[in-house]
Amino acid sequence: MEPRLFEASRSGDISAFHSLLGEDPFLLDRVALNSVDNPLHISAMAGQTEITKEIVSRKPAFARELSENGFSPMHVASAKGHVEIIRELMRVGYDICLLKGKDGKVPLHCAALKGRVDVVKEQVWACPESVKELTAFGETALHLAVKSNQIEAARVLIEEIRRLDMMEILIWKEKDGNTILHQATFNRQPEIIGLLIGQEAVVSGVNVNAINSSGFTPKDVLDLLLQSGGDCYDIQIHQIFQQAGALKARESTTGPAHVQTEAENFNNKQKLLSSSSWNLWKELMKEVTESSSETKNSLMIVAVLIARITYQAILNSPSGFWSDSDNKNNPTVSTVQKRSRTMSPGEAVMRQACGWPCFQ
Repeated sequence: MEPRLFEASRSGDISAFHSLLGEDPFLLDRVALNSVDNPLHISAMAGQTEITKEIVSRKPAFARELSENGFSPMHVASAKGHVEIIRELMRVGYDICLLKGKDGKVPLHCAALKGRVDVVKEQVWACPESVKELTAFGETALHLAVKSNQIEAARVLIEEIRRLDMMEILIWKEKDGNTILHQATFNRQPEIIGLLIGQEAVVSGVNVNAINSSGFTPKDVLDLLLQSGGDCYDIQIHQIFQQAGALKARESTTGPAHVQTEAENFNNKQKLLSSSSWNLWKELMKEVTESSSETKNSLMIVAVLIARITYQAILNSPSGFWSDSDNKNNPTVSTVQKRSRTMSPGEAVMRQACGWPCFQ
């Protein structure tokens, strides 16, 4: 793109923009042919409303073009929260709200992800169908708001879903089979859970015992969080679940086709816990490399502890269940037999290490 056109679009200098077009009346046409990004992407990013109007009036097709990163000016303005820019872009047509960008996102997805509440309201009003749009990963705008902890944006979307009578969206599952309730539980969001299934819920029809692809209900997810170290939010969520009749997967399903063995259930839980520990370890190692020499030693100790716990969880699956077979020479058996109670066959033996649950 012509550097002077880029700068005029970024700074909102309309005089410079007009001068450039006076020098070369076909400047915008050449940009359309030779550049992936166009000046409308730049003005939308910078929040320059007046020059956005000028560009849209001359080249409305720019509003539908995707940048090198896979986003239209509407996506960019939505992520940045520029409501006035969005209103100008929608003059091209409300269907611009349904334009798919990178990962199948529509502009509403970008607004929800960033918690741009005013933009969310504007787009849902202009194009209600955008609420039903899915990303390439099967996520609605509400899924993204909840996943990114944008509580107010999620609250607005839930209220809009009720107003539009689109409550079936609340039980939709993304690619891993998680509903909004699964995700709100995993992210410890009692406010959102209360709006969905609490005593003062603003919607109805939410399946409190929906099962995801790993075989877990939201109650199972909560139990995993409690095992890894609960907090005050977990207590609030537990109370809401209790009042709503939430069940674990093995309690809520009937018939042999749906029954998981204890070992299978245990293995799935270990996978989630190991995955969480592994992600935390990677973050710590990143901090180690970026930290000053004074803090590196402390961070390394924590990272090593997490690595050991994760390694133990993987090594001990699925033999972390008590067996009634004869193991007289097994040191683990002799240790457990010294405990105050008798272990039942199939029961998981658990110990606590540094606040993390470990099976042995």
